[in-house]
Amino acid sequence: MRKKFNPVPLLPVVVMASLVPGVAHAALEEVIVTAQKREENVQSIPIAVTALSEETIRNANMLNIDDVSRHVPGFTMTNYNPVTPQPFIRGIGSSPSDAGSDASVGVFIDGVYAGRAGGYRADMFDMQRVEVLRGPQGTLFGRNVAGGALNILTNAPTMEYGGHLELTAGDYDLWGVKGMLNGPLGDTVAGRLAFSIRQRDGNTDNTVTRSELHDEDNKSVRGRLRWDAAESFSVLLSADYSKDELQGPAARNYVGGNPQAMLDSVGLGSLAPFLVPTNKDPFKIEAARDGHADREMYSGTLQMDWETPLGTVTSITGYRHNDYDFFDDVFGLAFDPASGIAPLLTDNTDEDSDQISQELRITSTADKLVWTAGLYYLDQDVDQLEIFAPVGVAVDYDQSADTTSYAVFAQATMAFNEQWAVTAGGRYSYDEKDFKLKTTGVEIGFGLLTPDPADPAAGWTTFDASDDESWSKFTPKVSLEYTPNDDVFSYLTWSQGYKSGGYNGVATNHTAATTPFDEETVNNYEIGVKTDFFQDRMRLNVAAFYMDYEDLQVFVSSFETTAGLFVDNAGEADIYGVEAEFFYAPSDRLDFTASYAWLDADIGDNDIPTVEDGNTLTRSPEHSASAAAQYVFPVGELGKVLLRADYAWQDKIYFQPENYQLSAQDSYGLLHMRVALQADTGWELALWGKNLTDEDYWVHGFDSSFGSDLGGSVIQGEPRMWGVSGRYSW
Repeated sequence: MRKKFNPVPLLPVVVMASLVPGVAHAALEEVIVTAQKREENVQSIPIAVTALSEETIRNANMLNIDDVSRHVPGFTMTNYNPVTPQPFIRGIGSSPSDAGSDASVGVFIDGVYAGRAGGYRADMFDMQRVEVLRGPQGTLFGRNVAGGALNILTNAPTMEYGGHLELTAGDYDLWGVKGMLNGPLGDTVAGRLAFSIRQRDGNTDNTVTRSELHDEDNKSVRGRLRWDAAESFSVLLSADYSKDELQGPAARNYVGGNPQAMLDSVGLGSLAPFLVPTNKDPFKIEAARDGHADREMYSGTLQMDWETPLGTVTSITGYRHNDYDFFDDVFGLAFDPASGIAPLLTDNTDEDSDQISQELRITSTADKLVWTAGLYYLDQDVDQLEIFAPVGVAVDYDQSADTTSYAVFAQATMAFNEQWAVTAGGRYSYDEKDFKLKTTGVEIGFGLLTPDPADPAAGWTTFDASDDESWSKFTPKVSLEYTPNDDVFSYLTWSQGYKSGGYNGVATNHTAATTPFDEETVNNYEIGVKTDFFQDRMRLNVAAFYMDYEDLQVFVSSFETTAGLFVDNAGEADIYGVEAEFFYAPSDRLDFTASYAWLDADIGDNDIPTVEDGNTLTRSPEHSASAAAQYVFPVGELGKVLLRADYAWQDKIYFQPENYQLSAQDSYGLLHMRVALQADTGWELALWGKNLTDEDYWVHGFDSSFGSDLGGSVIQGEPRMWGVSGRYSW
């Protein structure tokens, strides 16, 4: 590993930057969010939420949700590969991506829930705002938001004509183009069209195939139409399409000692002499197959808003389709091609999913009593074929899950006076899942098929299983709010979150396939304060919380009778944490932001043999922090220059609840910078760099020694990269 970057030397720079004099003092802007299904000042709502504006996203060169996570306290993002992202908030998230399981962090795009993990991690372009809501959001956002929610909002059409075109080039033969065109299409209709194309060569060399892996190739387009049919009625129609074609995106390195010991532990020591020597360079891997990830997704949304004397009635109808296919050489080890030995283990997955959702809600326009009530419906069909092939002998898991979800919700805020208010609400959710799994293939000792407990004497067999189950839950929320003056808002909240149960899509016998895992529930106790001071030039928001989980769903491995991967309920989990966000604008030229999170997330009493009581929850750094400084100064009549630096650091994390050490990620930090010349005539020329200290870090890892912690397989994060972007706006 390369020498770790030490953030301490940056501190004097930050302190000195905060003292740079400006022409005039400038107040921090009011941040408007829709975290409670209405437009509100983020400083006056009882939710821990981070809002990133379009300007911040562009100035910080945020390209995807991974970049967003580094600016939000308590938010960790990892990826098994780009089509199976894994967001975790406050230590809660989901690793599996089979058909029978769901996420613990909900992602909503323009008001529509993105039910599958592979359905949202694409290039971010023409964004209005990204809101990250931390903690369970079971009342207004509903299903599968036990950990939190991402509320992604794209720009809507306006009646003002305008647009932009941006070209990008960089190392690894990076090139990209983004564009947007907006304007009126009549007296009452406006349209907006935006697109993005981004391609880059791979940054990792496969020493066996001589290919370059871990590249980029994304094409995306979005169109939106707004029709103001009447003064009180409007219609917003949206459609988008995105396609990825990636080579070797999950290229893995083997880490640990001599692979001989790892192979001996699983009874394959005789194959060790045929291994290709592992390379110590993290950007050189050994794989018999390069692997790929292809994805195509599209969606359509119809939103109608009707202003009535009682309030605003909103209907959001959404359709989303996601189709992806990936092939991974899993272990990061390769045999000499001349030996004729197939890869130790490969994973080939093909998924096709469709979902239809409908939300109908009404939001009051009163002042003293503010309330929201609504109904929700979701129908989601997922078909997935996952093929694991140890040394070329395949076992197929042909699975499908049809999910139907209904909910009714309401929330109200009553102001007793100018200082005190109370918010109360609840949601009743009903989820039903119809699951099918058919296996074919041959078991050769990897535990991909195991004897059924109902008939163990029969040995392993293939099977054709089906089952259905339903879960329901009422999730309440109560907040007490105290506003002593215009600059301070505080709250005390108790809320519940819920994630429905499910099925294991890679179950190894009939009984396991027809035994659902239970729903998980969480009680969240939170106290927070949001403050503005120094004439609105400084802002400090702090939240402290305790989350008590029951039947927490974790993704584990079993090596007693099977090498299978499955979701199980880990019993209890206790999560304590403190989060802080700091904003400071000492002048109209300088902005400084910082965040910090402390997290103590432990698994409690559980019956999982491989998970010890007291183990740390996955992707839960004890400490994490970020800081950004932005300085803008004029350059005569030409325009202005923007200088920005972003630094994010996180503590050690484990990728598996067993807390394997070899595949754990040690603490690391990433430094990004951007310099832009912004001309008054609409031109902008920017030079940017990511991971400028060239840190080694992993975006995914797992134990590859079948529970012995003798070896691990990891996916390397991106190295130092730089580029130039030119943009013209009109």
